[in-house]
Amino acid sequence: MKAEQRRWESTSGWSKPLTGKLEEACQIVFAFGGSKLVSIPQTFETLKQLYPDSHILLCSTAGEILNTTVTDNSLVATAVHFSKTSLQFSQTKVSRAEDSYDAGKELAKQLPGQDLVHVMVFSDGLHINGTALVKGLTEILPDTVSVTGGLVGDGSDFKHTFAWCWYRQKKIMCFLNWTENRPSPYIKSIWVKRRQGCPVPGCFFH
Repeated sequence: MKAEQRRWESTSGWSKPLTGKLEEACQIVFAFGGSKLVSIPQTFETLKQLYPDSHILLCSTAGEILNTTVTDNSLVATAVHFSKTSLQFSQTKVSRAEDSYDAGKELAKQLPGQDLVHVMVFSDGLHINGTALVKGLTEILPDTVSVTGGLVGDGSDFKHTFAWCWYRQKKIMCFLNWTENRPSPYIKSIWVKRRQGCPVPGCFFH
């Protein structure tokens, strides 16, 4: 696995890679920023221009981390290249926080059983019970599959959370807007399958 990171700030726009520099095309970009920035469609478009052939996930958060520095009202993007890992995506609908456990089970049932080693989940940070969601996932998934991810944030405001998703293979863009009055109906997951020839048993990032 190889990665590079960039930061966006209002005074300078996107920086050149600050940590690492990819020579190969990346498969996925994880980007996190303040909710006001993430809510603007143009923010996502600038990421697509930087990484036109990659999956992109852009989420609102509470503080953007790059190396040992934490900033607010900025964006941090991590572009990742895997040499022997495949990525796919799934989602499920959630109408109420009480449905979080069942949503976790439904997500797990959608995932491929063969060669699955890791699941990364990004969910609404206002109207989802994260504990119940994870419990539903782990009840169905094999013990050998690890789960990470988180609930997208909104700084200290707790009013709006946002996520943009670009699925490269299907040429589909999904914009999710979570507010205190209109909860998102979806939870997104990325699932990782170990490709044949991965030299580390049980590895999911290579």
